[in-house]
Amino acid sequence: MGHSLTMMISPAICGAIAALGLAAAPAPAAAQSVDELTIYGRVGPDSDVKRLSQPVSFADLDLRDRADQAELRRRIDFTARDLCDQLGETNDTDPIAPSCRDAAVRDGLRQADYAIQAAYAGDYRTYAQAPQWTPDRARYYDDDEE
Repeated sequence: MGHSLTMMISPAICGAIAALGLAAAPAPAAAQSVDELTIYGRVGPDSDVKRLSQPVSFADLDLRDRADQAELRRRIDFTARDLCDQLGETNDTDPIAPSCRDAAVRDGLRQADYAIQAAYAGDYRTYAQAPQWTPDRARYYDDDEE
């Protein structure tokens, strides 16, 4: 005959435990700032990979507007193409691994979806008039820094 021990925990203690768990949870990786996302380009085999990244601002866009969402997607595509061209990606496609551009666009669109959802949820700052977006120079990363 087994014995079981039943423990009663008050709702206040359960709430405190849950709050501590949420406070310790890491923030999403895509959350650099409220008004920009970062596109990452990567070319080459793992032993000799070259990487670039570049921020894409959407401070001048209202992501609740479909036309502005399309503009952000256009910026992501432009930036991904530019980064992968700078990395020397050829147009050769590998059926096993996605191209630099495909991977960069896919990651950028994932970040954009997060920002668009935040815009609809009200977790989004709006700006009276932000400067017009222009592509920044890409940032080079050295594999040794990571």
